[in-house]
This record gives sequence, structure tokens and C-alpha cells, in this order.
Amino acid sequence: FPNHSKEFYTFIEHFMSDFRQREKEFLS
Repeated sequence: FPNHSKEFYTFIEHFMSDFRQREKEFLS
């Protein structure tokens, strides 16, 4: 379970950073 949780948070982190990057490009 801890392993799965770690993978999940890594995925969320990546998703959020990607989202912010797109947001930046969109706003500029």
C-alpha cells in the first residue's frame, strides 16, 4: 500500500506541475 501511495503522489505531483506549466504558457 505505501508503495502504491508513493506512486500516486508522484503522479499527482507530475500532473500538477504540467498543469501549471500549461497555465503559464496560456496566460503569457
